[in-house]
Amino acid sequence: MNKSLIIFFSILVALDFDVMHGQNDGSMLVYKLQYDSLYGTDPHLYNGIKYFPEYFFTRGFPFWKDDKPLMADIVFSGKYYKDLKIRYDLYTQEFILEYSDKFGGLQQIVMNRLKLDSIFIDDVLFIKNKFSDIKAYFLQVIHEDKISCYFTWKKEYRFNNSGIETGHEYSDEIVNFYLVLDGKSYVFANKVSFLKIFPADKRNFIRKFMKENRIKVRRRLQTDMVKLCIYCNKLDTQ
Repeated sequence: MNKSLIIFFSILVALDFDVMHGQNDGSMLVYKLQYDSLYGTDPHLYNGIKYFPEYFFTRGFPFWKDDKPLMADIVFSGKYYKDLKIRYDLYTQEFILEYSDKFGGLQQIVMNRLKLDSIFIDDVLFIKNKFSDIKAYFLQVIHEDKISCYFTWKKEYRFNNSGIETGHEYSDEIVNFYLVLDGKSYVFANKVSFLKIFPADKRNFIRKFMKENRIKVRRRLQTDMVKLCIYCNKLDTQ
């Protein structure tokens, strides 16, 4: 068996393993395999606008998940870079690269959106938005097929005048859910709005599947949505 066949079958096995475990249905592996495994102190990567917080002296923080940088792999201008420190500013919709310069000083730069293709953080994959009817710069990939699912994330900056402590703050994370069918996106927030996306003759089957598998859209669990999307794609082919 030649080398190309070995690689091909290895990818198939990896994809099947991901599907069995509900991890993005192999999407992360597929995206990673599209790019070169090139890494280094690339001046094109470590070059950008210096990051400054939009607001100071406010409660909360604007970042996804944590106020600390997260370890990530990224694809930038078609090149694959591993183990970078990244923050996702949900208020400005920018990814921030954090690193130490040659003098040991901490630097934070705003990554160029036009050159940033994909971001891998643990089992989460963000990609550049490719749909004109979704108003976001980046999408979290949940499942991609004929019927695809994506999440978008944001935070708002607001003034809170209720309770003991008044003042400006960042909101909790706001998540929007999208299903894409035939190139058109549909937003949904719960089981009712999800079911309305599909033809009437499919809804009872989907409703039954959600009940039997205890899938609740509001919980925004990635594994649940992957399982649901796989079922909806199979149903669509029947």
